[in-house]
Formats: sequence, C-alpha cells, structure tokens
Amino acid sequence: MLNLAVYEKGIRIKKILRESFRPQKVRLIGFDVGSELFKHLDRHLMDLVFICGKGDFDKEIQLVEKLKKDANLSLVPLVLYHPHPDKKTVIKGLGRGADEFLFGEWQKDLFPAKLKMIVRRSRRDLGVNPTTRLPGTSIIENEVNQRIQRSEEFALCYADLDD
Repeated sequence: MLNLAVYEKGIRIKKILRESFRPQKVRLIGFDVGSELFKHLDRHLMDLVFICGKGDFDKEIQLVEKLKKDANLSLVPLVLYHPHPDKKTVIKGLGRGADEFLFGEWQKDLFPAKLKMIVRRSRRDLGVNPTTRLPGTSIIENEVNQRIQRSEEFALCYADLDD
C-alpha cells in the first residue's frame, strides 16, 4: 500500500490520485499545514507528498520549504501541481525543494506515469547501501517477490554480514 500525503487548495485531487495509482492500493492522508502531516508520520511512512493549488502559490511553496527541512520528510519525494503557474512559480517551487512540478491540465497518462516513476525511484534510491552501492534488503525482497509472482525458478543465497 502506498501512503500519500495530500494538500489541496481549490482543486479536488484525491480521487484523481487514487485513480492514477490503480490497481495499487493507496492511503490518502490529507493535511492543511505541516504540523498535521508531522502527526501522521508517527503512524505511517510516507511514499509521496503531493501539494496542489491554484491562484497564488506562495503558501504552498513555503510549505515545501518547511517540509524539506524536517529530517523525516526530507527524503520523501514532494510533488507540486498547479494548473496555470507562471515560470517564476515553477522555478521557485523547484528551488525550494520540490522534486517535481506538474503543471497544465491534468494529463491522465503522463502525470500518473511520472508519479509512479518518482515513487519507484525513491524506493530504489533509499534501498541502496550508500557505502557499497549494493542493493539493500528492500530491493532484494522486491526482486524475490517479483520472481515468485512470475512463477520463475530461481535460487537465492542471502547473507547479511556485519563487521
């Protein structure tokens, strides 16, 4: 199950996000200010933070900066969406820490593909040992599960050696 934190101002995006990740199950956790999101972190690990709005976007960009300063949320991908931002707003959002800025009319094929790629890349990057750059436990577990689902024959030897 994916855990998505969602901030929406003037745009109803939750249903669109749920449909974007089908057939995967999604838990959407709405929040209005960063402090609400911090409370949810005690119970759920976030896979993605999605902030959308229209009109003036300054409050949303300030929220990006606040969330990216938090140690727990700094590694969670954060995506902004605005249907009609000006170029300065996009540059400002990305400069303050957003991992992606989607804009324009919602593109039913492209935007879900980008969101899935962002989550997949984040999981991959967090699953790699930073010292050796070898796959970590989560990557190995995902690979084994995929091979089991495909009914492939395979052999596995896994040793987790500490110093």
